[in-house]
Amino acid sequence: MTQPSGLGGLQGELLSTASGAPAPAGAPPLPLPVTGEVQVTQGQLPAPPPDPSAAGVAAATAAFSAAYSGKGWKFDIDGLNDVINGVQDVIDLHLSQVGMRMQIRAPGDEVASDRYAAAANASLRAFNEAHDANTKYLRAYADTLREVRDAYLRQDHEALDALRGAAGKD
Repeated sequence: MTQPSGLGGLQGELLSTASGAPAPAGAPPLPLPVTGEVQVTQGQLPAPPPDPSAAGVAAATAAFSAAYSGKGWKFDIDGLNDVINGVQDVIDLHLSQVGMRMQIRAPGDEVASDRYAAAANASLRAFNEAHDANTKYLRAYADTLREVRDAYLRQDHEALDALRGAAGKD
């Protein structure tokens, strides 16, 4: 049996419900129905994303705590500074160069152009929100690592000063 060629054959092949492989269990019947109510959500709406700054603080704190909890852990100021500088480089060299703060105007005065501009502007807004959230996350991550580093160094200096003071009293 041969398939008809041309557009009719292609349409028949694309719309055919017969295939060599059986449909997976629970799969909807093909072709899918084109009538009925369209569901945009299933169940509850997703939770809002976490605060990116709080997430950055939590991630940096968890990473430092995980490293600190191991046996024989030694504070490596140079390693921590490398991580901080690497994150700061990403912010300064890459994220700060992104400037997508613009507005797309419809190229014409018809429905298609208006819809194109609306979709492009919605996409730009979503990009800017994601970019801002990522930047806030990385800034909070780097700032938290700086605070941890500085607190550790302060504690180290205070301990050294205490040792020097105790040695001078003998």
